[in-house]
Amino acid sequence: MEQAPLMEVQSSSVRIRKPTTLKVFEDAVWVHHFNSPKDVRPQRVLYGQIAQVRTQCRIPFSALVIVTRGGDTLKVDGLGYVSAKSASLFIEQRLRHSDPPSPSDEGESHSNPTTHETGRPGPYEQIQRIASCGHKELPGCETKAL
Repeated sequence: MEQAPLMEVQSSSVRIRKPTTLKVFEDAVWVHHFNSPKDVRPQRVLYGQIAQVRTQCRIPFSALVIVTRGGDTLKVDGLGYVSAKSASLFIEQRLRHSDPPSPSDEGESHSNPTTHETGRPGPYEQIQRIASCGHKELPGCETKAL
């Protein structure tokens, strides 16, 4: 039996020639590029291989870009801004929780980086803030002209 994804995001089929699906699992991120109904190109990245996750904001669609430590890039085009940003935040949260503790961290107590104890909003608060702003320019979003 196949494991159910923790999060799934699909690109818009409007104006996108090759639809793409992003699936976030417990141990890895999968990106499926649908070149045709018979030609599907799956790509898998383990969390330990991810170097950077970012969003590219464009009108009317945004993109989610995952850069690996080896220099490969997985790109999901044709996403709404809120979908791209929420997927980015979700993957970043999974990255923080999947990092093994370093030997210097043993025996030390650390606050949860996604709680209000640190003074920074958690990912769910950030998603709600993004959704309420609509398509306004927000910090942390890479803007590219068409």
